[in-house]
Amino acid sequence: MDNSYDAAWQASVDVVSGTLPVQQLQHFLELVQLQAAPEQLQAALQQLPQDKQELTRDEVATLCHTLLVAPGGPPGPLAAHHSSSMMAGTQASHNSSSSCKQQLPGMGSQQPGLQQQSDDAMLAYMQRLEEHRKRCELSGRYAEAAAAAKRMQDLKAAQAERLQGQLAAQQHSEICQLQERYQQETQLFDQQWRERVAAYEAGVAGQLATLRAAHEAQLADFLLQAEVRRPGQPQHSSDYLNSRKVEEVLVKQGQYRKAHELKVAADAMYHEELASTQAAWDSEVALRKTRLQAKQQGELDVLLQRAARGRDELELRRRDEAGKRGNRFRCMVQELDGMQRLEALHLQHFLEGSALPGKYMPLRDSTFKRKRELLGL
Repeated sequence: MDNSYDAAWQASVDVVSGTLPVQQLQHFLELVQLQAAPEQLQAALQQLPQDKQELTRDEVATLCHTLLVAPGGPPGPLAAHHSSSMMAGTQASHNSSSSCKQQLPGMGSQQPGLQQQSDDAMLAYMQRLEEHRKRCELSGRYAEAAAAAKRMQDLKAAQAERLQGQLAAQQHSEICQLQERYQQETQLFDQQWRERVAAYEAGVAGQLATLRAAHEAQLADFLLQAEVRRPGQPQHSSDYLNSRKVEEVLVKQGQYRKAHELKVAADAMYHEELASTQAAWDSEVALRKTRLQAKQQGELDVLLQRAARGRDELELRRRDEAGKRGNRFRCMVQELDGMQRLEALHLQHFLEGSALPGKYMPLRDSTFKRKRELLGL
């Protein structure tokens, strides 16, 4: 794209709508050094709708091409120069004209190469305008010098608005990017800790299940051994033993009736002593069972307490890591805020101290480039 044509368009276009007001058309033609007779310009404007107040870049290019090819237009070399530059500019900006209208100045997403070309073209135009003002001032054409100075002020104001808008958009994008990355890291952090806690709880549940199974097996084995060892004979008392001896003597003496009576009494004594012996055994087994269950409950309580301590330690570690992450994010925000403040101050000093047109070099491209890389921006 020809720099002079692009600079003229940037200098004349409305910064909000991205179009050229009809009343600025004559000024635009002067900037691109396209001389047209009033009747030619009027005839070209009559081809537009009557209520047309603003022209797009395509419409301006078509209008200029019409003036170039019209009878009495500029000579061949000049016409060829303007025609080629305007057609190239029209083709290059055809796809981007609609998107530019939807965004405020400085908020767009132009490619770096196109933005660099536009800045260079605008800077070249402002330098030529400053040289023109000086020539007018030296030659005594103060009205033209005043007009050039007024135009220079307007261009500087537009440049300031554009640079400030771009800086604000870039800084806002950086803050959003930093916050979005922190939210993503927070979600990942929470997910990892949920998985870690779930794995810990699964381990605790497995240990509890293993311990309970071992306790049940131990209790079942104890009850089985107690049943096997349950006494089937009583511990005979001296009265029972004496009764049996007397019974034998009576049998030998032939006193069967007395022997039978004594046998019945001895049998009853036997069953009583057997029941007493088994009752004592059952009482001892119940006591030992109670002690075993108390021991098992103690082991279970120890495991539960150890699991609770581990759970508390996990929560403390999670809070500690979350606090460190929060502090790190706040430090990053503070560092980014400090850089952005310095960038805004640097831009303000540039705009206030630039008596002559100059090219602005953002701090983000020089001083703060490495810091932004460390912040992941």
